Amino acid sequence: MVRCVISRPFVSDSGKMFLNHTILPEGTDDMGLFNWSAPLFRRFGDRWDDETIERYRDWLAPCMSPNGRLLDLGGGTGALARRLADALGTLVTVVDPTPEMVASMKPHPYVKAILGSAECIPFDRHTFDGVIVSDAFHHFRDQDGAAREIARVVKPGGCVLVLEFDRMGWMRFVVWGEQLLGEPGHFFAPDEACAFFARFGIEGECVREPHAPHKYYFLGRTASDGDAAVRSNGKRRTGKKPKQSDYACQR
Repeated sequence: MVRCVISRPFVSDSGKMFLNHTILPEGTDDMGLFNWSAPLFRRFGDRWDDETIERYRDWLAPCMSPNGRLLDLGGGTGALARRLADALGTLVTVVDPTPEMVASMKPHPYVKAILGSAECIPFDRHTFDGVIVSDAFHHFRDQDGAAREIARVVKPGGCVLVLEFDRMGWMRFVVWGEQLLGEPGHFFAPDEACAFFARFGIEGECVREPHAPHKYYFLGRTASDGDAAVRSNGKRRTGKKPKQSDYACQR
């Protein structure tokens, strides 16, 4: 069950005002783990080296149109968004469900933040040239809903870059620890990730990080306009596509 709270003002302790489009599965209003850790992410969150940012730029740049837009889904305090805005020279929009994460974001002229969730992204269809989800997809409570929303808001043929972790070796303890803290997310193995996203018309491949085999990237593209993938239920069929209006995720 998903409920929508649309256009409610959110004012941070510092006086910044954000437009709140918070969409959370019923009974999960408190993002406590990430609320209390927001100051740590603000201080130590910029952990990306130049080589990694260049790699992300090379993967995403082919999809970016002039005056294009990139979505950073589950982007927290916006550390990665700021680096990508500089590297790509484009507007980056962070959507994150945690008020303190959004409130802790450092200002950047080409980065904006929206309080909202992956299960009901508060933008019209085909708004973004691409999306990046870095170390966040396993936290999404409704992963089918998140994939469906990605396919909706990203333009046909747009880039989908997902950084995730394989539940191998010591990563099993990380999974166990997150579950102990009340995080219900699911980690996909690389082959599972490719099959999962393909159900929503997002075809791609998984590439392991050479120096960190537990880490991998899903590099995908959304379906083209001529593709008959139906994202509303994650199944592929031929025939006329259903009308996709502006976001309305009440279920």
